[in-house]
Amino acid sequence: MVLLCSCKLVAKVLLWCLWWLLWSDNDLTVIGCLRGKVTISCSYPEEFQTNTKTFYKQNGPYLSRVISTTDSQKGRFSISDNRRSRVTVRISDVKENDGGVYYCGEWIGGNEVSYYLLYTEIHLQVSGEKQTFTTDYELIMSTMYVLAQRPSPSPAQGTYSMVQLPQPSPEAQGYSTVSFQNNPDSAPDASFALGKC
Repeated sequence: MVLLCSCKLVAKVLLWCLWWLLWSDNDLTVIGCLRGKVTISCSYPEEFQTNTKTFYKQNGPYLSRVISTTDSQKGRFSISDNRRSRVTVRISDVKENDGGVYYCGEWIGGNEVSYYLLYTEIHLQVSGEKQTFTTDYELIMSTMYVLAQRPSPSPAQGTYSMVQLPQPSPEAQGYSTVSFQNNPDSAPDASFALGKC
């Protein structure tokens, strides 16, 4: 089977693939609190500023349209596009079944070829009230102390950890980040954020 399509379409798809590989925030994990609010932001290529952006939820092998920029508000979901390469989706009154895999993107329908153009994959995890994602500063510091006391074969081969304990603010109550790195002079190899619902 031979697929014929215009050079303009091929160039657009190739340019998008290059952008996606180099600059997109391809995979994002968001933890939402039950009955709370979640805000998800996705970047997209500059050339798609005038296109309709859509937020999809994955259902098995299929994508279901949740909301698009033509709607702006649909039930508990709202969407906005700042036209500066960022679309924002807000979910209010988060429910347990809101958890799952979502995508920011758009449907490109044409006479010759139709396809999904997906910018960002989002894994939404819903946490119940005050479950395992609570932050206890003393517990974190005790754990870090125990880890620091464990002997390592060589100082250059150990794993170093850094705990950031920001000053409490109304926007970020009970929030901290733990970063893990193999060398204290290098960038973190992995990090995990803990927050309180």
